[in-house]
Amino acid sequence: MQSSIDLFGEAVRMERARRRLTRKQLAELLHLSERTLMKVELARTNSMLGTVAIIAQGLDISLDAIVSPNTQREYLPKSVSDFFVGKSEGEIQKYISLCQYVESMMADGKDKK
Repeated sequence: MQSSIDLFGEAVRMERARRRLTRKQLAELLHLSERTLMKVELARTNSMLGTVAIIAQGLDISLDAIVSPNTQREYLPKSVSDFFVGKSEGEIQKYISLCQYVESMMADGKDKK
């Protein structure tokens, strides 16, 4: 079984590759040294929490999913969470109700065809 450090390094490598960034480019974007990033990716270091947080935030990697991979979570895309930032619980519930209403109307329309 891989350790959390190994899993985090793998997630960083995969996300960096997905974004088509070199290690040097990512290090510059995150204001880290290339050597630090290399050690994280290769799981050769037990990085400080601050470094891990900078990398996770910069690449939008969920640390809780890495630390507790067997815990089921609903994934909430960043665009969705950004949309609801600053909105009250009441506003959020109204929006959800509206979406549910539209879905039911669309389903009713399909049933009539």
